[in-house]
Amino acid sequence: MDNLSETFGHGALIVSNQISVSGVGTITVNPTYTGQGLVTNLLVDSSSTLAVGAKASLSFTVRVDVRNVTGFYDSITFFNTAYGKALTDDNQMVADTSTVGANTDPDNDLDPRNNSQSTPVTLNGLSSGSYIGVAMSVRDTVRQADGSVNVTYQIVVKAYGPDTLRNVSVSDTLSKVFGSQTGSTYHVVSAPIITSTGSALKLNPAFDGSTDPILVLGDSTSRLAADKVDTIQVVVNVTSNGSTTTFLNSAYAQAIAKSGTVSDVSTSGLNPDLNGNGNPTDSNEREATALNLPPTDQSLFIPEGFSPNGDGINDLFVIRGVAGLTVSLNVYNRWGHLVYTNADYHNDWDGKPNTGLAVSSDGNGLPDGTYYYVITLSDGRKFVRYITLNR
Repeated sequence: MDNLSETFGHGALIVSNQISVSGVGTITVNPTYTGQGLVTNLLVDSSSTLAVGAKASLSFTVRVDVRNVTGFYDSITFFNTAYGKALTDDNQMVADTSTVGANTDPDNDLDPRNNSQSTPVTLNGLSSGSYIGVAMSVRDTVRQADGSVNVTYQIVVKAYGPDTLRNVSVSDTLSKVFGSQTGSTYHVVSAPIITSTGSALKLNPAFDGSTDPILVLGDSTSRLAADKVDTIQVVVNVTSNGSTTTFLNSAYAQAIAKSGTVSDVSTSGLNPDLNGNGNPTDSNEREATALNLPPTDQSLFIPEGFSPNGDGINDLFVIRGVAGLTVSLNVYNRWGHLVYTNADYHNDWDGKPNTGLAVSSDGNGLPDGTYYYVITLSDGRKFVRYITLNR
C-alpha cells in the first residue's frame, strides 16, 4: 500500500489518477491503482505470493503539480512511505513499514520491522516560500564547586526566503532531557539573552524549560527579517548522578510567513541548513545536540594511602577516573614543605620526592607517615586531603 495523497501536500496535486505500476516477481500489480482515496493497494493480494527468500520489485511514475505549493524555499521535499502485509502458510499476519533505500534490512539483524524511515523526494529550485531554521550547540561547560556543571547552550535562529517572519517562537523542553530517566536534575541559571541581533525576537525572562519551555515569545512583536540571524544563549545548571554522561537536546522554532506557518526542529551545530539547499527542514537536518559531561565525583577515585615497598601490590598512588583531564598533583610533608610535584601531569606517584630538601634522602623514597596533597583537575575541581604512606 502506498497512499500518495498523504505524501504530496502543501498545495501539491497529483496530475493524473492513471498511475501505471510495473512489477517483477511472483506478484500481480493492481491495474486500478491511483494512490489516493481507497485505491492505495499496489498489488492484487489474492494472486500475489512470495516464497521463502524470494523478492519482488515495483515501480511507477507520479506526475505532481507543485506550482501552488506553499511554505517552501529553493526546494520542496516530500516524504513517502509504503506499507506491506501478508499471510504466512499458517495464517499468521506479518507486516512491515518501508525504509529508505534498496535494502529492506540495513542493520542486517534479520528483522526488517525495526528499520522504518520515510523516503525523501526532493525537488530543487521549484518554489519561492519561506522557512525558519534553528540550530543548537553547547558553547561551554563549567564545573561548579558542588560537582554540578553550568552548561551554556547557543541557539541560532535564521529566516530563509523573501519574507519577514512574524510571531517567531522558540522552545526547549529541558525537562525531557534532564530528569529521573537520565539520572539528572537541572535549573536555569539566568534568563536567556541574545548575543547577536539580526532582528527583533522577544525573549521570555520566565523560561524554565519545564512549565514554561518558551525561550522566544511568539507574539506579534517577535519578528525576524528575511535572511537575518539571531543567536540566543541560555545557561543551565546540570547535576548528574553519573548514570548518564551524554544528554540529547533539541529546540523547536515556529513562525508565520506570507505562505502560512513554518517550523523547524534544531540540528546540532551553528548552521540550521547543513546541506546549503535553502531548506533547513530536511529530515537529515534534525540531529539532536549532544552534551557530554566531564566525569563526576562519583567516577573519580583518590586513594587514602599506598605502600611503595616493591611487592607489586598498591605500590603507586593512582588517581582514577580522570580520563581526558590533566592532573596537577602537589604533595607536602607535615611541616608544609613541598616534596613532590608532577611536572608532566601524570596521575600516579611512586612515593619518591622530586623537589625540596628530601630529594636527596633515602633512595627508597619518603619515610612512612602522613602527607597532604593538593590535586587540581583541568575541569576546575580541586581537592586538598591527607594520604598515608606505609610500607
